[in-house]
Amino acid sequence: MDSEIVSLKPLYDYAKEKHGENPSECKSMAPRIFEEGRDFGEKTKNLLLDIPDNVPGFFLFGKFSNNGEWLGMNLCHSAQLGKYAIEKIKTRRAFIFRCFYGCDELKRACMDYFPEKGTDYWKEWQKAFSYAGSTYLIWLSLPDFKLEEIKALNRELATMGIAEGRIREDLIEPKTQGGRAMLKFKEALNTLNPEDRVEPDYIRNSDYSCE
Repeated sequence: MDSEIVSLKPLYDYAKEKHGENPSECKSMAPRIFEEGRDFGEKTKNLLLDIPDNVPGFFLFGKFSNNGEWLGMNLCHSAQLGKYAIEKIKTRRAFIFRCFYGCDELKRACMDYFPEKGTDYWKEWQKAFSYAGSTYLIWLSLPDFKLEEIKALNRELATMGIAEGRIREDLIEPKTQGGRAMLKFKEALNTLNPEDRVEPDYIRNSDYSCE
């Protein structure tokens, strides 16, 4: 098992730059989320270069609370870890831009830019808003695992609440696969300095969902 934590803050910086300083510019600039997808994709790819590509594993989205406590938000698994992580962030990049744009602005841009598939895309992006505000991604590669084992481990980690807030120390059992995985996630977290656990001002501790 190998694991590492990656800051997503460069992607937020990119979104903030595209947002503009004047709030009145939001409506006209929101479509850039789609128009500049290739540029965003390249930035995402460069940011996640160290994630092994064709091996199975997990990646976990999360952020830190005001008191510096880790809050897991969304857990994903794949047989092609690096490839899937890049594709997920690239295609659901609205979770990054959601911190700067309102629901109405994003939905309008989605419908205008994708007139035939806007409704379907919007439903997918609504799911992505559940982890909007996450500023870190922790990846865990499991090259010797088969897909069935990955799925079983995903179910085990779900029962441990890994993507539902803080890491529950009382649920970590080192002798189980889930326990060892949790310890690897925790090990990656422990590589951060205290100053890395302070979120930028533009990451609000609020609900980013769009009904």
